[in-house]
Amino acid sequence: MEPAKLTVHVEADETDGAAAQEVYDVLATHLPAGMTVVNVATEDELSGPSARTANAATGTITAQRGDEPAARTAPPVNLAARFTLDDAAARGYVESVIAAYDEDESPGDDDTPRFGADWEPRGYYEETTVTRLVRYAADHGLIGRPAGMDVDFVYVAGASDGGSYHFAVDVGHDFVSQVTLTSWPSEMRKLVDDETGADAAMSILGEAVTRANRVLDRLAELIADQAAAIAAAAA
Repeated sequence: MEPAKLTVHVEADETDGAAAQEVYDVLATHLPAGMTVVNVATEDELSGPSARTANAATGTITAQRGDEPAARTAPPVNLAARFTLDDAAARGYVESVIAAYDEDESPGDDDTPRFGADWEPRGYYEETTVTRLVRYAADHGLIGRPAGMDVDFVYVAGASDGGSYHFAVDVGHDFVSQVTLTSWPSEMRKLVDDETGADAAMSILGEAVTRANRVLDRLAELIADQAAAIAAAAA
């Protein structure tokens, strides 16, 4: 029986094949036995001979491209792990940001967002502040990240509707930015429920964690469904 196949397209700037190789390395650590990864390619490689095949049970890989790096072992990625929010630490940080803003003081860190007690995250150009808030929280432990994973806020501009946003979850970012999964998009005007200042910031951080975990849930479900389909077909 032919093994089931998973096709992956990676949008990346790298053009030397390294990114595609490393995407395979992450996926192969948790694919069910009997499932194969094929055609892992960056956008620039789609027209070239970039096919790769691998057996998920043995981890054996065949890469058919001239100067690609040898296969490497990626750090283990646990899809059952969860993003978490340290509510007390996050609240304390947000309040310190507001206090510095209201006193017209330097926030201390270059990557700290600046906003006050009346901050409205749905206002014009505030998407940059939201992006910095989530990035700071992830980088400084306010958002706990599973090993090898990361989360970001992503704003998509719209011509007349204020745009939309989603959260992007990187799987394998300690090895290289390999696989990025996104939550379902929402209208920017629905980012918070009429909250401002500290309450708005905490709501955004909570949503980042909730949506990131839903993305992992869905990925695990898809892999489990695929494994069940393989088992049923082989029975």
